[in-house]
Amino acid sequence: MTITEVILLLQLILDVISLTIMVTNTNIKTEKKAA
Repeated sequence: MTITEVILLLQLILDVISLTIMVTNTNIKTEKKAA
């Protein structure tokens, strides 16, 4: 793998992590409102 491929892969992983955190935060807010 080239350095560029590694960087692109890391960016993709970071994007997925960011999305997961956003979804989790949204779910927590929704649960608090419902409770």
